[in-house]
Amino acid sequence: MKIIKLQVCCRSFIKFILGGIFLTLLQNIKQPSLSKICLSTSEGFEFVNTSDILYCEAGGSYTTFVLNNHKKLLVSKHLKEYESLLIENQFMRVHNSYLINLKEVKKYVKADGGYIVMNNDEIVSISRAKKESFLEAMQTNP
Repeated sequence: MKIIKLQVCCRSFIKFILGGIFLTLLQNIKQPSLSKICLSTSEGFEFVNTSDILYCEAGGSYTTFVLNNHKKLLVSKHLKEYESLLIENQFMRVHNSYLINLKEVKKYVKADGGYIVMNNDEIVSISRAKKESFLEAMQTNP
């Protein structure tokens, strides 16, 4: 009798999973966004609030983190490695060389093919291919 109940229970569970309900539930669980990131510099490890990062700039196999306290940190990892970590925190790759914090954008200038001015008044290039998605992201997440 217990084996039959177990079989019925297993069948119900399989139908539950195969029915897509389980998958839908997993997709609806939002991962918490990163509040701090650990950066390995030549001096040691720096723990930086993601909200303090204005933008990241690629330089070969190095990445420079520009912070809102006018500090720059050089890390010996590719920008792509940080892109996957920071994309959930309102960061966007706007150029092969730049990953920016959308919350730190001061303005977009159309002249000279278009460029971005960050809150520290530094200029960041934007590629033609990323321009439309950048403007859309700024309109939906001011």
